[in-house]
Amino acid sequence: MSKHESKLSSKIPMWLDCDVGHDDAMALILAAYHPSIKLLGVSSVSGNSSIENTTANAIRVIQAAGIKGIKVYRGAAKPLIKNIVQASDIHGVSGLDGTDLLPIPDYNAYLDKDTNAVNAMRQAIMISDVPVSIAAVGPLTNIALLVSVYPEVIPRIKTLSIMGGSMGVGNVTAAAEFNIFCDPEAAHIVIHSGIEHIALVPLDVTHTVVASKDIIARINKEVPVPMFAQLISELLLFFSSMYANVFGILDGPPLHDPIAVAYLFMRDAFTEKKIRVDVDCTNGHGSGRTFCDIFGKTKLPSNCWLTTSVDIDRFWDQMLDALIAASKHASMPDNSSNINNAESQAPRAAVAFTGGKDSVLALHIVSAEFRDSYKIDSQLKDFIDHAQALNPVVLVSFRPLDQKDDFKAHLLQWTQMISESLGIPLVVKAVGNEPSYEQCYRDAVCELAREYQVTKLVTGDIEDVGEGFMDRAVTGTGVELVRPLWKLPRIQILDMLSKLSIEYVVTLTRLEKLPRPISERLLGHSITKKYLLEQFDWYDSHYQSMDLKNSVDMAGEYGEMHSMVTDCPLYKSKVVVKEADNKIYETKYGSYMYLVPHHVLNIPK
Repeated sequence: MSKHESKLSSKIPMWLDCDVGHDDAMALILAAYHPSIKLLGVSSVSGNSSIENTTANAIRVIQAAGIKGIKVYRGAAKPLIKNIVQASDIHGVSGLDGTDLLPIPDYNAYLDKDTNAVNAMRQAIMISDVPVSIAAVGPLTNIALLVSVYPEVIPRIKTLSIMGGSMGVGNVTAAAEFNIFCDPEAAHIVIHSGIEHIALVPLDVTHTVVASKDIIARINKEVPVPMFAQLISELLLFFSSMYANVFGILDGPPLHDPIAVAYLFMRDAFTEKKIRVDVDCTNGHGSGRTFCDIFGKTKLPSNCWLTTSVDIDRFWDQMLDALIAASKHASMPDNSSNINNAESQAPRAAVAFTGGKDSVLALHIVSAEFRDSYKIDSQLKDFIDHAQALNPVVLVSFRPLDQKDDFKAHLLQWTQMISESLGIPLVVKAVGNEPSYEQCYRDAVCELAREYQVTKLVTGDIEDVGEGFMDRAVTGTGVELVRPLWKLPRIQILDMLSKLSIEYVVTLTRLEKLPRPISERLLGHSITKKYLLEQFDWYDSHYQSMDLKNSVDMAGEYGEMHSMVTDCPLYKSKVVVKEADNKIYETKYGSYMYLVPHHVLNIPK
């Protein structure tokens, strides 16, 4: 028991209602292993991902953390009224992306298929000898149904702790926090239900509790079971990369949901105020906004305890204690949902990744999963077998600090969609200039090695266009550079792309190398060797000022063109560009034409 912990004469009976993503997983572990809590059950709800995924994720976390005697009850698959909203941009396609260490969900052992979430909650509340507390850390659909269908439970709910809302800025729109925005009508019903003690833990509080690099280092140091520590670290690092990509938050992700659980056993660690809260249920720009009447201007009765701060160090003490306890019961899988024997035995690798054809081709060549799972042309297999089989565990986008959001050739949102389709987390490393760009790059490689335990860095480099930069950048890092495309003839690369069914479009051209007439024929077009050669022939026959076939690197290694891959064997979904325009921009390095996509979609195969 932590030195800060309140001494309670008996455990708090508690129900967890959640849409299990990364922070929900931590909330579940905290609820199951905190000594002051008696966890009665877990219900799933659509939110961070589909109800199928959030239900599966709850089971996977329970299995991995060795939580005994707890069942999962499937809840609402959609909001009461509005359309489904999900957060794959934050939690990935599965809702819990970023690790291969979670087990395949055992539905027979952990899912109660005969009882839905609402009925299960009612039963637990009504048979309890004392009032039950609820932590609701997803959309409030299940809770709204509970108090509407079974109002008799209302006086038997001691505390309802809600992770949701904000006093100001939203995180899904300018005005709204995600959980409330997903189902504002449900939030309205719950907040006005008459439950005596409703606590709101808003973004303003949760954004102060960050899973920083120091916290992750502490987890790796203090959690005694290394593989369980690795599981938690990988989940948090993926969560961190998504927050960096979407919000530009580089210090680490806010750990929203477990803070609402912590409120139930250490309320004295929070500052709070009883106020009036209302929810915007309109369809306008304010939909899902929480109106927090802090100064009592509406003169309406108070209905919520609004938390405004939390003792951060005290929270992390409790969270670490729970993780340590969980690790001692953890059941780490021999074969998890995404890992096979070849991958587990292969060295762990990071892939320098843009989403372009060269980085995707390099990924396929080294991937142990690809070699084991796909039929490969015999000629091509001989070549691929010359490269070492690796286990790519992370994709990394190295971007200059002043350009981390402004790569016109490789849009971050597009690259993230590719990461989701591959099922491999993407992390952005912003590289500064002090004391030098090279040293900052080297520091980023060292950081990558520590965070993901990688010993290899795979690149799609074909030529040394940086005067030995990459070799110098990995010197002294303990990370070996792997370049499977090094010095390959360009025609061979184009042949390999074709044989492996790697489809890509050109996203940027350098006009000094590829003048506007041919650039307009290449941008946004699906490229094959045949199409590329036809366009070069077309240009040379119409414009005799250049001999493109002999003056342009057909792989674009010298900046002639850049690309993004739309489909390949390792993708779980195809990336589709629905609409796009071409634009020109001038830099001190020259003139460029680039593709501006209006709609980029992931379409399941």
